[in-house]
Amino acid sequence: MLKKDSYVMKTGDGVCLVMEELCMKAPGSPAPVPYYRLQPLKDPGSSVFVPVKEHYPDIRPVLTKEEAEDLIENVSEIDPGTLPEGKKGDSRFLEALYSGDPKTLVGLIKGLFLKARERSSSGRPKIAAEERAFRMAEEILYSELALVLNISEEEVLERLRLSAEKKTCE
Repeated sequence: MLKKDSYVMKTGDGVCLVMEELCMKAPGSPAPVPYYRLQPLKDPGSSVFVPVKEHYPDIRPVLTKEEAEDLIENVSEIDPGTLPEGKKGDSRFLEALYSGDPKTLVGLIKGLFLKARERSSSGRPKIAAEERAFRMAEEILYSELALVLNISEEEVLERLRLSAEKKTCE
């Protein structure tokens, strides 16, 4: 059950505000069906409609402030994993992006950053799919952390960077 005026993370739409519950005629349904209307923060002029009776594997509550602080504090301990090359990488990126899991997103961002740095240092060109996945993961993660911590996305990036640097210097 989603609560009006609460925030949720929705796969594909990012952070959304639960605006209202309303009844609408669904395709193939003889009677109106209750829906939630969600407003994505990245596109406040749009709405996403989700049937109330559906199970929501792609919707979760946003992190608590404590969870967000813990994630930032422990960013250096999150494993970037090994990113496969070529088309296999594309499916791994999508899997991580659609999981919506903050730790998975941090691992993807770290892995793609390290891979891009390695490619750059060896004079090889950037890979568009990796750049796109990197930007999408940053957008999803940073928007949630910014909302929860009530700071800008730039401040989120700075706090993550400082936490990672602090751990590597210890």
